[in-house]
Amino acid sequence: MIKLMVVDVGSRRTSTVCAALHDAGMSVVGVLSATDDLLDAAKRLQPDMILVAAASCGKDCIRHIEPLQSKFSGPLSIVLSNDDPKLYDAAMAAGLSVYVVESVSPALMRTLIQVTVMRHGRENELRDELRKLRKKLDKHQVVDRARCLLMERHGLTEKDAYQRLRSAAMNRGVALADLARYIMIEAA
Repeated sequence: MIKLMVVDVGSRRTSTVCAALHDAGMSVVGVLSATDDLLDAAKRLQPDMILVAAASCGKDCIRHIEPLQSKFSGPLSIVLSNDDPKLYDAAMAAGLSVYVVESVSPALMRTLIQVTVMRHGRENELRDELRKLRKKLDKHQVVDRARCLLMERHGLTEKDAYQRLRSAAMNRGVALADLARYIMIEAA
């Protein structure tokens, strides 16, 4: 069962949204106002997701929600009753998935929540993959710099410089990137 913290930002439908979530098999662990300490509430209630119920998403609404983006690891979503395309970018930048719904039904809420949770999980996977790839690229770059330094200083071919690095790393029992960093530090 997905636990949701609902934030009411001037919506006249918050009770309807909560009833639909309950009917959809979701657990509403708290209903707060945008002026409440949302970070503290999120720490205390530990929801899987935060759902903002709003009539429209003005800059004031986003200002209250924005601090959650960097501190809350779960998905943030907003359900609007009015369509306001000019604020979608600001809402997305604040880490919110935006949905405009005219009628709130349990099936619709279940679908929105499940899609948001799945998309958030996929985005986290992609962020982790990107972080790993950047780390791998950093390692390759430092090895490449050390290889170029050996080529320049000792007149080696690219293949010989790389082989020398590999052999030295193996003989010392250290990672190739760590040896390359050490060589670059010593060269500086």
